[in-house]
Amino acid sequence: MFKDTNKLTSKLRSNSIAAVESDQKITYSLLIEKAEGIASKLGSQRSLILLECTPSIDWLISYVAILLGKHVALMLPPNNEEMASRLGEAFDANFIIKTTNGIDVEKLSSKKVNLHEDLCLLLSTSGSTGSPKCVKLSYDNIEANTVSIIEYLGIDKQDIGIVNLPTNYSYGLSIVNTHLFCGATIGFNTHAIYTKEFWNFCKEQNATSFAGVPHNFDLLSKINYQQLIPSSIKYFTQAGGKLATNIVSEFASFAKARGCKFFVMYGQTEASPRMSYLPPDMCESNPNSIGIPIPRGEFKVVDDKNKELPPGEQGELIYNGPNVMMGYAIEKDDLKKDKETFELKTGDIAKKSLDGLYFVTGRMSRFIKVFGNRISLDQIEVMCNEQHFDAICTGVDEKLLIVTRQESKINHINEYFQQHLKLPKSSIKVVFKKEFPTLDTGKFDYNSIKMELTQSNKKNNEQSALSINDTYISIFGELAKNKSYSFFDLGGDSLTFFSISIELEEKLGYLPENWTNISIAGLESLPKKLINNSNTKSTSFKNLVNLDSLRAFACILVVAFHVFGSEPHYGLGYAMDSPWRSIFDVFDLIRIPLFTALAGIVFIAILSSENKIFQFLFCKITSLLLPAVVVSILYFLLRNIIGKEDGDLGTYLISGYLHLWYLYSLFVIATVIGTIHLRFRPSFYTYIISMILLYALSLTISGHVLFWVYASVELAPYFILGMLLYKHPHKFLNKTILTIAAILALLGTCLRVASFFEIVNRDLILVYFTFITSISLIIISYFFFPKIKVIQWIGLYSYSIYLWHPAAASTARTILTTIGIDNHFLLFLVLLIAGILIPVVMYKAAKFLPRLIRMSLVGR
Repeated sequence: MFKDTNKLTSKLRSNSIAAVESDQKITYSLLIEKAEGIASKLGSQRSLILLECTPSIDWLISYVAILLGKHVALMLPPNNEEMASRLGEAFDANFIIKTTNGIDVEKLSSKKVNLHEDLCLLLSTSGSTGSPKCVKLSYDNIEANTVSIIEYLGIDKQDIGIVNLPTNYSYGLSIVNTHLFCGATIGFNTHAIYTKEFWNFCKEQNATSFAGVPHNFDLLSKINYQQLIPSSIKYFTQAGGKLATNIVSEFASFAKARGCKFFVMYGQTEASPRMSYLPPDMCESNPNSIGIPIPRGEFKVVDDKNKELPPGEQGELIYNGPNVMMGYAIEKDDLKKDKETFELKTGDIAKKSLDGLYFVTGRMSRFIKVFGNRISLDQIEVMCNEQHFDAICTGVDEKLLIVTRQESKINHINEYFQQHLKLPKSSIKVVFKKEFPTLDTGKFDYNSIKMELTQSNKKNNEQSALSINDTYISIFGELAKNKSYSFFDLGGDSLTFFSISIELEEKLGYLPENWTNISIAGLESLPKKLINNSNTKSTSFKNLVNLDSLRAFACILVVAFHVFGSEPHYGLGYAMDSPWRSIFDVFDLIRIPLFTALAGIVFIAILSSENKIFQFLFCKITSLLLPAVVVSILYFLLRNIIGKEDGDLGTYLISGYLHLWYLYSLFVIATVIGTIHLRFRPSFYTYIISMILLYALSLTISGHVLFWVYASVELAPYFILGMLLYKHPHKFLNKTILTIAAILALLGTCLRVASFFEIVNRDLILVYFTFITSISLIIISYFFFPKIKVIQWIGLYSYSIYLWHPAAASTARTILTTIGIDNHFLLFLVLLIAGILIPVVMYKAAKFLPRLIRMSLVGR
């Protein structure tokens, strides 16, 4: 119809109302008549015409005139002479039609423009900047998309569609095209959507549809829209960007209650513009989906090699259909070219569900890098929505900018993303604005926000909020006032390594090599380097995942194990065949192996920045052996005082006293592996082979050597695994490996439970399946363990908790027993809390002691 002008005029000639604007109306017969008059002014030569798009009947007459004359329209926003001049010059436009005050046809050039016979429309891709890059849409593109939209929306000639979006915007233009095609009525509504005037117009005209971009629905959600929207509305459509899922659910529910429909749609100008829609009956259950392809369109999700991916896997979303554009026009010679684009690479990251729905998870261009970590800005906005933060975000490399309309939540938002993204405070900026800046189309104006950030960064890079010395003092206390001390001099360990290294990179713009041995004064004298978007040396912090939460989880498991009791005469005294013991038996698969793997992670992170093995080993002696010996002596003396110890202290110190055997083992592992790593730098696969050999060795030496020596051999593979996860995460981030690990973890856990109840041979399971299951559980935990804010603080005190939790729990048990409390559940809960909190209090109290005594008692 759009290409066949005879068909167009014959179909539209009627006395039906074509359009309404304020108190003006025009029938289709009069519309055609006036359009033919304008077409005569444009001449018979096929021309390129700049059309100023105002929401008016005059604009509609001009648009139909261009279609009747088979000219090509280049759509312009109103009152933008600079853009009109730039595009007119770039493409040698013949006419410009202005529709702000009536219809003004102005001839620009008599020069013939070579236009492809199929070319119908040019839509700018650059907003109001006037960059000469336009989408070329053919008659077939527009008609195919128009027919598809009519089909799934069910538009007919009785409909009255409200046009409140700019018609130079593909979404707004599609409303015009669909209603023209059906001979329906178009209502130009220029009032703001949150006003009574807007909805009064809709009510007066018996409007049957309302179309909006996310900003429109966001505004409506803040007012009493339920009372404003007239009952004549049959359906709502939303496109132009991702609408917050809670608002999708809200309007879908409202529409359902009103007996109408709410369509979430997805498209791009390059697709004329619609590509998919979410059926209304699926909106409430899938509010984050873009739905299914429109009739005669199809999607596929591909990897970076253009190979189609199966459901569930993420890749770039590709669209095929008769509505895919001809191509782009950047200069006038592009206007004569044949169709060049046959499938549309959307630039969106998406996945397909098993039931055929598509979900866009991000934009390939909407990513920034902060400390080497690739961050999806779209995903940040999803997280904001989940946390009920009224916010949008943008940024540049090394800086995330979040704009919120909730001034009272600025600090909360900042803290939330520091914790969840593991970024220093200075890498995130949260600012308040009463309203989000928007473009003429209603989309958020991210570029204007980004410009504010760029200007702000110039100032912020010139000064640091705190000196390096202040950072050290905040972590190590008064001792750090002596600037001659280095990180290792101050007793720095794995818990403080990351905090300080992140702060240093923030303040200096880079992380100095061997910084752990450089004095505070030396670090402050180093030159500062402005962080460069492309040249910043990234760190490995992105590989730490949720280290604090994982460490806290492992710590809780250790304390819970000792509170419950490893044997019937320890802890709560449960018999060896008690069903409750089966739970703790299962946790043996992950408890100490995970604790050891985490030690390997932080070990290699520190060792990789420190090449002086002797100084490093000295630190291990002071941080591991010294506390192990001193605390062993204290435990021995305390148990002697209360009459629970009659052994020989010397023997205990050699073999490892109570739970402190683990520190002996960890020291041996760190010493041996650290020396080998610095001397030979083994490869990934050498380490993998060594894990297997060490496991095999552990099966042969059990019971023949000191327990902690055997334990060192048994635990070393987990320590190595932690190193590999930190240094080579990409080796494990493979769908096949992760799937196998998940299956083995589940199978091994089930077999462990079955072996406890003697359903399968326990010895067989312990020998052959425990190691594989533990390895699998560690891998899955490292990549998928959630961030648990309520426990992650425990990780900061894990060393002190490990040293003192038996004494703390035992003391609490004595008190509770004395006052007559013997309920096992209550005892377990109170003792678990005491085993964690009392060592934390001890650690905080020890900060006031001399350094050597403090390190001997709490390891730091």
